[in-house]
Amino acid sequence: MRTCALFSFALTILMAAGCARPARLVPGPEATHIGRDRRLAVEEIEGVRMVARGDAWRGDSRIEEHVTPLRLRIENDSGQPLRIRYDAFALISDTGERYTALPPILVEEVAEELEERDHRDPRYRHARAPFRTRIRTPAFYHRHFYIAPYYRRYYPDMRVVQRRFMYDPVYYRHYYGYWVDTPLPTEEMLENAIPEGILDHGGSLDGFLYFEPVDRGAESVTFRADIVFADDGRIPGAISIPFDVE
Repeated sequence: MRTCALFSFALTILMAAGCARPARLVPGPEATHIGRDRRLAVEEIEGVRMVARGDAWRGDSRIEEHVTPLRLRIENDSGQPLRIRYDAFALISDTGERYTALPPILVEEVAEELEERDHRDPRYRHARAPFRTRIRTPAFYHRHFYIAPYYRRYYPDMRVVQRRFMYDPVYYRHYYGYWVDTPLPTEEMLENAIPEGILDHGGSLDGFLYFEPVDRGAESVTFRADIVFADDGRIPGAISIPFDVE
């Protein structure tokens, strides 16, 4: 009887874990909305406007078991070019936990490092797969946007930044490693991802960022985006949009 009871208890736990839903973000009560659509939250600083939605992912639902996707629209009417980098975006929980925006595309320098590790850890062969991807038909919307030079091979039909724009090797080495133990990123994720680059005045971007998975134990998170102007590196402030975790 005791064995059966233990087995029943273990089975209940396993079933509960298998049915666990990923955390989803809905705008908090303090968020500013667009019209009557309560799913969209917006904030603006010095002509840079961001509209965020936490329940917009309509692709493979298994992706949400590994990351927290956030759809983001960026509109730049600041009069200056805006720098877009993953390290400027984060989700910060009510307990102070920081969930970082993950780089879904592998830059060449990091790919070469992973290739050297292949013989020691076969998981890195999976992580290098997106390095061979060419995204000829991006699913994200872009206007007056230029991709970072190190993404040239992935987006052969898009315009490239014609100024110095270096990638952060420490950031990429650390956070790209997240994908090693997952079946991600998928081609669908890559097509919808907002890449790094520069958004000119009058331009806009609309696509997805993928964050480290938000703990369902968190009650709320704040989407934070540092505004960085490309010409002088000035940071006039940060966009902050509150979300409840469901």
